[in-house]
Amino acid sequence: LAADPRSPTPAYNTAWSLAALRRFPEAERLARECLRRDPEHVKAMVLLGRLLVIGGVPEEASQWFRKALAREPNHEEAARRLEELKGEPHGVR
Repeated sequence: LAADPRSPTPAYNTAWSLAALRRFPEAERLARECLRRDPEHVKAMVLLGRLLVIGGVPEEASQWFRKALAREPNHEEAARRLEELKGEPHGVR
């Protein structure tokens, strides 16, 4: 069976694997592609937020963590990472 080209799953899985390999720009591109295919994909929101923190873009990262929390208010990682950003000297307010 061929994969559905509209499915967010292959993009998310590949983004996660690339992030694990520290290939952050490629991982970010695929996390965004996953969210283009499924704007409600909470795991991709959190992954993209993590990648943006690594890339030095804390304001955008916090937006993705907030979006994840809006969809899953009890998402522990999104909440923790947002709190960590608030505690950073150059983090979000």
